[in-house]
Amino acid sequence: TNTATNTPTDTPTNTPTVTDTPTNTATFTPTATDTPTSTPTFTPTATDTPTNTPTDTPTATDTPTNTATFTPTATDTPTSTPTFTPTATETPTNTPTFTPTATFTITFTPTLTATTIPSPTPVPAGRMPYVQDMEGDGALESWEYDPLKWQLVTEGGNVVLVGQSGLESSLEILGREVPEWQEPSEEDLLIQMRINAMAADSIGRILFRHSDQGYYALEFQPGYMALRRGTSGAIVRNTEQMLRDLQVPTQAGRWYQLSIWAEGSRIFVYIDSQLWLSVNDSGFALPTSGAILLQTRSATSGQVGFDDLIIQRPELASEHFQGSTLPTTWAASSFTNVGLDVEGDGNQYVRLSGDAEIVPAVLPLDNALIACRLYSEQGGFTARIRESGQGAYVLKMEAGNMQIQQLNGQGDVLQTWTRQNYYGRGKWFDFIIQTSSNRLLMYRLGELIFEEEIENAPPAGGLRFSTSGSDSLRIDDCLFTQAAFSSTIDAQFAFDILSTLETRIIRDGRWDWYEFFENQGNAYWWEGGAAADPGEYVNDEAAAERRRYYVVQTGGEAVARRFRPEVDETRTVFGWGEDLTTYRDSTDIYIKMYMRLPIDAPDGSTGWLGARSEPSVTGLGLNQYQLELVKGPGDTVTARVRANTSLDQAIKFEQVLDTTPDDWHELIIVTLDDRIAFFADGRLLTVLRGVELLGGTLAIGVEPNSIVDFDDLVVRDTSVNE
Repeated sequence: TNTATNTPTDTPTNTPTVTDTPTNTATFTPTATDTPTSTPTFTPTATDTPTNTPTDTPTATDTPTNTATFTPTATDTPTSTPTFTPTATETPTNTPTFTPTATFTITFTPTLTATTIPSPTPVPAGRMPYVQDMEGDGALESWEYDPLKWQLVTEGGNVVLVGQSGLESSLEILGREVPEWQEPSEEDLLIQMRINAMAADSIGRILFRHSDQGYYALEFQPGYMALRRGTSGAIVRNTEQMLRDLQVPTQAGRWYQLSIWAEGSRIFVYIDSQLWLSVNDSGFALPTSGAILLQTRSATSGQVGFDDLIIQRPELASEHFQGSTLPTTWAASSFTNVGLDVEGDGNQYVRLSGDAEIVPAVLPLDNALIACRLYSEQGGFTARIRESGQGAYVLKMEAGNMQIQQLNGQGDVLQTWTRQNYYGRGKWFDFIIQTSSNRLLMYRLGELIFEEEIENAPPAGGLRFSTSGSDSLRIDDCLFTQAAFSSTIDAQFAFDILSTLETRIIRDGRWDWYEFFENQGNAYWWEGGAAADPGEYVNDEAAAERRRYYVVQTGGEAVARRFRPEVDETRTVFGWGEDLTTYRDSTDIYIKMYMRLPIDAPDGSTGWLGARSEPSVTGLGLNQYQLELVKGPGDTVTARVRANTSLDQAIKFEQVLDTTPDDWHELIIVTLDDRIAFFADGRLLTVLRGVELLGGTLAIGVEPNSIVDFDDLVVRDTSVNE
């Protein structure tokens, strides 16, 4: 076998930016892995600068190069147990008045106000939940900032906000509007974002509840975090009161999910789904409303990145249990076995012992975040999520382990999973669960330990904690939110891969292949070889760019060329796709190609790049997922993502590209496990999850009556460390 390969002359990967995708995806999503990126490219339009007063500028230091990591997470194989019938206490109900057992009835007395659930349609500026993922031309519209100090940049395929402002140039979120979080009626607030202290001397500051009476400032830097309180008037860091500071395991150049929950005088800060900082401010109360600002401490060094901002209200049942009685937004089965207790430092909590249940009065939770601190004194406990007459998730804790069950409406156990060593006795731990459509995610110590897409997942429902026998459980600091959505969160795996490939060694001909279409030298890579080559190799010395390329012109029949799996001599890149649980044999690759619909191509000309390409059952076509370019009237070009499988022929995405006649277009497809991300001209188009095809190779093709040019195909394995 001829193993000669071309030597690449250009950088094999790039860092595409992102456009809004039509499918919303959950963003509070604390992440178990770091998602680094960096490289400025875009400067937004100038706007006015807020007049915050500087007082302190640190010495400039060099900015180190950012590093990147990516860690795929395997999941367990669910165990089917369709014949098991749980006891009466395991059976969810769907009545307006919740009845946990036959011996008592829990009735909710408060009148609840619905938390707004985001939809694909735009909402007025400043309405909550407010979501800004920094994508699109109007990402910073109505924000108050200095464009010389704050810029949107492209990093690892994602658009992020990067600041190097100093204390004299704060950025105010929606500073040209009056957002809801500044209205006096607002009390509790949840602020979420991704943050990256890009250099060793980077210090980012998030100011909230900022008003003429003062403000809070959270400082974030590598290895350290602090909460400070400022006085009225100008922002003067030297006069701020230190409320609490601590060392944290954060590093320069890595992205972290940061969440700030402010409820009254209490402030909780989470990093990557783990509670790190909590403060009860005993000073005079600041107004619960106010502006939200971003700063960096230095204007000369230490850039800080921000992305995926969400500002929203917690659910009314979110609670710290500091009152004299159980909150009216919680209902207990027994005031004998459920009550408030206090720790030595004065912190109060709810305690369940023996046969007891407690239920927060939340709206039916669908796409939601559930975050509580729990403390198992003795025995175990059970938590039920999305509980209704149509099913539930049941989480049983026993002997430090967690068993996860999916129940249907009849109480039958459909699937069961187990996580060992989930909790311990005699200490507080974070109980953090996220649900998003049919996805269930669970975290432990900031690490994602469970992620499954569950068939026939239970619909929206309630939440219930229970103990029995000799069990004893403490509950405190419960945060509930209906999850807001970011357009890019589902593509985070692809951004991670793009960043990783930038620094990974090229193994040309082993795990990486480059086809420059200069001649038929690599024709054996394609099925049929040189004899089946349908195109022509062009050398246009007059062209300004891409002088050598490959052109295919079709008549009444389509043409397709599939990459031969035998080219992968290691048999580790192009998989069989038979492992539906851990995806150890999936085809996980990065594909980049340039495509053009030339001026002389007739309207309707269509070319495509396919991934996970396999012969159909008849052998007359290909099953795959493909990214198409279609020429329309007036030399318009439409990008279209299509499934082409035995079960799915649907168009998943369609959008006209910004283009001029005779333009080349960069197409990128990234596949990992059961997910595929599609990019065109450096922008994210869409992400497919739970795809049917897991194996196969790749292909290019041209539809009937079309003229399409191809150039510079790059194929790289994305799972060489598996």
